[in-house]
Amino acid sequence: MICVVYSSVASDFVDEEDVQKILTRAEVHNAKTGITGALVYDGRRFCQLLEGNDDAVTSMFDDIMKDARHGDIKVMAQMEVADRRFPGWAMLRVEEPEFQTMLEGLAIRPD
Repeated sequence: MICVVYSSVASDFVDEEDVQKILTRAEVHNAKTGITGALVYDGRRFCQLLEGNDDAVTSMFDDIMKDARHGDIKVMAQMEVADRRFPGWAMLRVEEPEFQTMLEGLAIRPD
């Protein structure tokens, strides 16, 4: 199982409604493909953690890379993991301080 963590900058047109659409689509898609994870959006930047089967996460991340709702995508970590950080959550939206704590637990330092 792999875990990918990335950050990106939201496009100027992105608003809270777009973020809700991202979360809703991710919950449905991820539940079908066995991906779990979390998303942070602070009004300008995204930070997301995806975990699951290598092929499923790689395919999902390929789609994310093509999404016009953000750019300047930086992979902060990509690693094999034995356990999920977000079991049972197809996509959880978390607040930035909670996500920061989780990243520190993975020994990932955001830029």
